[in-house]
Amino acid sequence: MLVQRSKRGGANIMNFTKEEVEKILLGEKTQCRCLVKEGEKFYLEEFTLTASPLTTVINMNGGVKWQVGKDYAVCPGRGKRGLLYCPKCYSISAYSKEVWCAIKKNHKEEIKMKPLRVVIKSIRKEKLLDISESDAKKEGYKNCINFVENFAGLNAKHLPKEIKNLNGMIYPSLKKLELWDPFVWVLEFSIMGGNK
Repeated sequence: MLVQRSKRGGANIMNFTKEEVEKILLGEKTQCRCLVKEGEKFYLEEFTLTASPLTTVINMNGGVKWQVGKDYAVCPGRGKRGLLYCPKCYSISAYSKEVWCAIKKNHKEEIKMKPLRVVIKSIRKEKLLDISESDAKKEGYKNCINFVENFAGLNAKHLPKEIKNLNGMIYPSLKKLELWDPFVWVLEFSIMGGNK
């Protein structure tokens, strides 16, 4: 998962794989972890009488990277447009001028597709290997081992040389992965306007 600022109008987007998008729509993925990059800071604004604390991650340039309560367009990859989804059958479509659900068999009437956006509910910073079994399930995985192995595969360029074999592939041994325990941002989110 990658979060970036869009060049189109400055909207925030979050990139997910196709499998992750499907898990989000099914309510099986409500968390994502991202490596903490150099210069990123955690900012917690004090409680006020009218608002709960505002949790924000600031990037190395001083801009807001993530913020609790802010919504982000879900994209199927870097440089791609946001996705649309059917709120009735959860089918997805690339963003286009066609805004009606194409899966007519599931509906008695035409259903207008909605932009797929997620709202960040909480942010915290922790070590990658501190993930609990329940959080691994919120990431959309069966258990911690499955999650950590997949996370390492998606972030292979950041792995130390001791973990990679001669071909640059990751050793399947979790024992080797224990040599790599970076800090990660844990983002908990829900579909904007969704019931999942």
